[in-house]
Amino acid sequence: MKIECPQCESNEFTKRSLVYAQGFSALEARSHGWGLVFGAGGAGIRLGSAKTKGRVQPRLSQRFTPPHKRSYWKIILWWLVGLLPLEFLLGYLDMVLGHSA
Repeated sequence: MKIECPQCESNEFTKRSLVYAQGFSALEARSHGWGLVFGAGGAGIRLGSAKTKGRVQPRLSQRFTPPHKRSYWKIILWWLVGLLPLEFLLGYLDMVLGHSA
């Protein structure tokens, strides 16, 4: 069985989880600069530098981010919140229909 991409007709495929995991790369950058300063005290030269560290994630890797896991306590809480009004409604209907019969 031959599987091809409908757009580019390539038969090379990569798992989504692998695309996501390979998308991260470390970033370390330094920059230096200087400038001329003019003010009330006269002219001067100022030097400066900056250092940056972090992670870079390309857009392709961002598109394949795995879904967030829901916590169980929120699911249980919303389930209970949904059942309480239903219980009151059924109790009210039983009380009204039970007394009228």
